[in-house]
Amino acid sequence: MVPNGVLIKDGDVESAVKAIKALFEDKKLLDSKGTASLEKYKKSLTLEKMWKDYETLYMNMLK
Repeated sequence: MVPNGVLIKDGDVESAVKAIKALFEDKKLLDSKGTASLEKYKKSLTLEKMWKDYETLYMNMLK
């Protein structure tokens, strides 16, 4: 598991089932994954962040 989710090899159904079961059975684990995902979104996936990154890129290209 990673801070904001679960990594599973393609086609590894058994691992996927185990990971989902672990999240269903452990409310604290589920909450921590949700909180980490929200923080990642706020830091790097918002429209405002994307706009700022593009602006920085274009300004650097003009130099």
